[in-house]
Amino acid sequence: MGVVGQSFIKLLINSSDSLYKKYGIKPRIVACIDSKGIAYSQTGLDLEKLLLVKEKFGTVAHYPNKISHFENYIEDIDAEVFLELTPTNLTSGEPGLSHIITALKTKKNVITVNKGPLAFSFPFIDRIV
Repeated sequence: MGVVGQSFIKLLINSSDSLYKKYGIKPRIVACIDSKGIAYSQTGLDLEKLLLVKEKFGTVAHYPNKISHFENYIEDIDAEVFLELTPTNLTSGEPGLSHIITALKTKKNVITVNKGPLAFSFPFIDRIV
């Protein structure tokens, strides 16, 4: 939940009414991860509270109902879409590459702004999954 993740959440908050009016959807974020922890709620996180916690503490680890240890979070969290927003590693494509492959293997749609994993392994991802 760096700059891109926080900006996405702000956009989602500001667009929620129009998304419902135009498309009949009410997206909800059920998990948010940063380098220090995971905030999780299967019914959906309070996005404004999530942003406040991140701003105040510098991590989502202080969000109420946080998860301190969630070993297989990509596989175990019930979600339709996985947003992969980790920094790009141009030598290995990790950890983004593993995140994307795991999400695809668990039948999640993937959205990524991380070009590293795609540049590194795009021709092979369909064979891996």
